[in-house]
This record gives sequence, structure tokens and C-alpha cells, in this order.
Amino acid sequence: MKRILFVMLLMLAAPSVGSFFSTLAQTPAPQPPPKVLRIGREEVKPYVDAAHVKVETEWVAIFAKANWPVHSIAMTSMSGPPEAWFVSGYDSFAAIEKENQEFEKHPTLSADVARLGKLDNELLHGLRGIIATLDEELSYRPAVNLAQVRYFWVETFRVRPGHYAEFAQHRRIINAAHEKANIDEHWAVYYVEAGMPAGTVLVFHPLKSLKEVDQFPGMHGTAYAAALGAENQKKMNELQAAYTLSLESNYFAINPQMSYPAKELIAADPAFWKPKPVAKPAATKKPTEKPGGGQ
Repeated sequence: MKRILFVMLLMLAAPSVGSFFSTLAQTPAPQPPPKVLRIGREEVKPYVDAAHVKVETEWVAIFAKANWPVHSIAMTSMSGPPEAWFVSGYDSFAAIEKENQEFEKHPTLSADVARLGKLDNELLHGLRGIIATLDEELSYRPAVNLAQVRYFWVETFRVRPGHYAEFAQHRRIINAAHEKANIDEHWAVYYVEAGMPAGTVLVFHPLKSLKEVDQFPGMHGTAYAAALGAENQKKMNELQAAYTLSLESNYFAINPQMSYPAKELIAADPAFWKPKPVAKPAATKKPTEKPGGGQ
């Protein structure tokens, strides 16, 4: 989609495997997360939100006009520095390569991308292309109905070189305790293959509402503590100290105006995924002055 230019750079080092898979979350029913994520991360200048949204809606328009088969979800940061992430899902690296090849066959679309890229550049401090692969074993109940998701809580881990095994063991303990306590949460773990420092792991927690965050303390109360046990809690602390270089948590809100969702996603909740443009107020006419008027 819009961030194809990122992928053309990243694919220089990426192998081709598997078969082509079209888009991220094409159906509104709960679906497992894609095997491969491509993320275009924009570092947006402060206080240019309205201008940025305006340019991004033009990006959506040119890909909709071209009936582009690969869709994306846009989300903007609610914490940390102002950023916009554009996320597309694939079944393989070969699918990304196929999209690149298709893009090269559309000179008009390429020209539009170049034009809008210049406009976008004026509003950004920087941009980055990221490719990450799903670690299905470490994810927890990751199948969700994307049509109902409004926010993502994203944890960014930097794992010490050679210590991914400790990270994986830590996550397995967390998952097992959640399953034992039957806690209704969801997350997908992605290992960053390219575009960020080595050892970076992204954990995506989909949220229907921020009210879910208010429930976390209760959900992780007595039942979870009992399921975890004192011995595992101690082990978790040791593992986390061993593998952690850094950890950052941020909240993102999905922006439907800047997203290019599949038709099935729009049909599931058109009021959210395809909001009507805000009508401009009608201009008021000034009263006509009568000639020779006075007090």
C-alpha cells in the first residue's frame, strides 16, 4: 500500500517464501494474525495533525482508485512521540515481493505516490519501514475481530543478544498463567526481522475500548496470582532481568480516515471504518447596505 517504497528497500535483503496472501483481516469474524507484518512508521511533527490526516486521506484515495488489493490499518500514538503506523499483513515475504512487482506495473500510481510523498515529507521528522514475523507460540488467544478493535497497546522489547530463549520462557509462563486463570486477553508477538535494532520484539494487544485497561488490575488479581504461583513469579523476575535491554509501552488509536481497510471490514461497521466527511458550515451572507443609508 502507501508504504511500498519502504518495502522496496527492505526486500533487498528479504528471501521469498510461501504463497501470496492478499490482505490484513479481510473478514469481520475473529481471525488469526498475519504471519508477516509490514509497518510504515512515520514520526510526525508536533501540531500538524489536521494537515497530516488530510494528506493521508489522499493516499487512501489513490489506492482505492487503483483498487489496490493489499489493505492497511492506520493508527496514531496516544503516548510517546507523535507517530503514525500503517500496518499491512501478509502470509509470506513472497507476498510482499509480489506486491512490489505489481506496483512497478502502475506508472500512474507511482507518480501519485511520488507526489504525495513530497507533501508528506513536509510534515514528518522521519520515517521507517519495518518487517516483523509472528511468533505464534508466544502469542495468547491472538484471533480477534478486527472490525471491533479501536486501539492497540504496543509493547516494544529490546532483547539482549543471545537471550531470546529467556524472553520466550518468560512469555510461556505468562501465557500458561493466563490460560489457567482463563483471563480474556489477547496479544500477538512479532519478532522484528528488519527495520529496527536486532532483538526487537513487538507485542500487539488489541483493545475494543480503553475501559479494558481499567480492568487489568482486577483481571490480574488473586486468580492470576494463584495461577502463576510464587515460584514462577520469582523465575519471571530472573528471566526478565536476564533478557531485557529496554521495554517501552505505548497506546495507539486506530484512525479510520487514514486506513485503507478491506470492504468486508467496512461492511462490518461502516459508521466507524468509513466515516462521513464533516460538513463545512454554510457561509453567511453579509447584509446588503442600502444606498444613502445613515443613522
